[in-house]
Amino acid sequence: MAEADKLIGFLAFRRDEEGDITNFVVSPDRDGLDKWKAGSSRSLEETNVTPDVEEVKKNLEDPTSKVRDRVAGMLDRFRKSMTSVHSMIDFTSAVAPSMAHYFINQKLATHARKNLKVVEDDGVVSVYEISGNGFSDIRSLLDEFDIDKQGFDALPSATLLSLVATFDSYFSEVVRFFLSVHPERYTGSDKPISLKEIFAKKNLEEAVLQVIDNEINNLMRGSHTDQVQFIESHLDIKIIGHYERWPNFVEIFERRNLVAHGNLVVNEPYIVNCKSAKYKDIEKLQVGEQLSLTPRYLHRETDVLSEFGILLVFVLWRKHITNSGEDAFRYINQTSYNIIHAKRSRLAQRPSRICLIQATARLL
Repeated sequence: MAEADKLIGFLAFRRDEEGDITNFVVSPDRDGLDKWKAGSSRSLEETNVTPDVEEVKKNLEDPTSKVRDRVAGMLDRFRKSMTSVHSMIDFTSAVAPSMAHYFINQKLATHARKNLKVVEDDGVVSVYEISGNGFSDIRSLLDEFDIDKQGFDALPSATLLSLVATFDSYFSEVVRFFLSVHPERYTGSDKPISLKEIFAKKNLEEAVLQVIDNEINNLMRGSHTDQVQFIESHLDIKIIGHYERWPNFVEIFERRNLVAHGNLVVNEPYIVNCKSAKYKDIEKLQVGEQLSLTPRYLHRETDVLSEFGILLVFVLWRKHITNSGEDAFRYINQTSYNIIHAKRSRLAQRPSRICLIQATARLL
């Protein structure tokens, strides 16, 4: 069989009673397709984020275990989510000008041609007379435009909030998983847990998971600097002094706070925290200035968070899962390829280069 004619998989759609497509699947083989058809596989995305401790313990020594698949799954979901943020940024930057063009040409100008008296038209500029009777309709149209414009102007801020929420969800999942990889660290823990919570658990492992969940919930209420310091101390890796984009990483969350609480107006905490992280050009900013969220900024900082999240999993994977080096390198390469395929080649360069350096150092 010629290579071009070789079967490489299946694409299937599921329809409801009215014939509308409600779901689809891409499967490389018949087994996966049959499972999906039978309904045993709910979707392509794994939704459970709490690992089974016993399963993790049994498979830690197996580099081809479900542990590997779990980590790879987290990484792949994160990549897809961050790619979708880039799409949101592109949509946001395009839709506002399109909306304004549509309103002016299709609504306001059409209304004027149909309902108002033209008093001047030189082929370039058209001037219409607004009478007292026509003012109410014009005002309604302008109010509609103003409301729509305010909504579209808020999209960049909504995008930044969504970006940070996406990262936080992934970050908490990663930390929860790698804390669970070695639950023995909690056998001597003095972390509080109520008797009600203990009696509700089937065994000690579930109680440990409850302690971890409580710890993660408390952790995610703190600053992102505190969260990274927690990882450094509890998972034995170094980040702050070794990640060259740390100033940008901190600034993203500080700017997010300005969006959430101050309409992007610079305040003292923003300046203090960015200065502490040695963020570039922070000395030029003053309290009371208003920042912006350009498409360029949003794309760049989405890449910063993507890079941080990818490298975080790579380092923790190699550090805490026995005999996982080859898998970690293979999946980071696959992730870089997928990022390139999504037309974010500059983002793909840095994780690939860092991993190449580590691979070379390992061989020397």
